[in-house]
Amino acid sequence: MAGKSATDFDKLLGERILAFRTAAGLTQREVADALGVSAAQLQKYEKGSNCLKVNTLPILAGLYGRGIEDFFDIEAVGNGNTSPADKGTVTVAEAANMLAQTVGRLEQATGLVKSALAQAARSPETMEEAGAAPPTKPRAKLQPRGPETGLG
Repeated sequence: MAGKSATDFDKLLGERILAFRTAAGLTQREVADALGVSAAQLQKYEKGSNCLKVNTLPILAGLYGRGIEDFFDIEAVGNGNTSPADKGTVTVAEAANMLAQTVGRLEQATGLVKSALAQAARSPETMEEAGAAPPTKPRAKLQPRGPETGLG
């Protein structure tokens, strides 16, 4: 799903990613490095030719000094950065379709998170092995260091 087919929503989101990056004065390389992707992949996101992974939005929001909601808010583009919606090229039906797609993606992501949490609750040792949870085995106590202990 992610990274495969682009929709009108992906194109609109891509325009915002580009506009926000430009407004923040960041290069594609800087943003790509922060995301852990190639500059070519970021360019595909900005063109809307590839779908953006949901977990990427908080990183972009932080880099651009924006809220996550700004990526979905037509008015947030403002400041001279126009989107198709601002230009009047998105109809109400298209906007409703984009919203429905977004809701569908969020519902799917929510389901995946709930499933992962349920799985983790059933087998905490799996999360520990993956390094995603604190170890369940007690750790050896560390000896205090300092002049009063003589270990200092």
